[in-house]
Amino acid sequence: EGTSYLIDWSPATDFSVDPTMVIDLVDPAFESQDATTVFSLQTSPWYNPQTTSAATDVPLGVALRDVPAGDTDPQYFWLQSRGVAAVESQSTAGAIGDPEIVSATAGNLEVKSAAYDAGDRECGLSLGPSASAGNPKPVFLYCLD
Repeated sequence: EGTSYLIDWSPATDFSVDPTMVIDLVDPAFESQDATTVFSLQTSPWYNPQTTSAATDVPLGVALRDVPAGDTDPQYFWLQSRGVAAVESQSTAGAIGDPEIVSATAGNLEVKSAAYDAGDRECGLSLGPSASAGNPKPVFLYCLD
């Protein structure tokens, strides 16, 4: 035995206070259950995300939606760190395969040139040009490699 089911919804529960929990599954359970059925829960790999306010200008990935800048409330969002993504570009320069680095313009990448410091960390490869500055272009991200 050992069938895995994806949880669609569950409440935030403190099991030390209340050892019961109601969950909704994405798909219905195929096996029959009764009062003696034992279940095991597996922690999501996205549980307890790492946060920091100490590092700046370190490319981690691309938010898949707008995240308010300068907001003092915590912001939680999915961050794409690998694969093809549409990324705002500081300029239209660059050819396919050119390395991309974080731009001085917030939320943008730009093609790395010889004028940049050796410490500028590459976070992707250009897969095509941008139509104009500030517009998205395809980039293969590898921010956390």
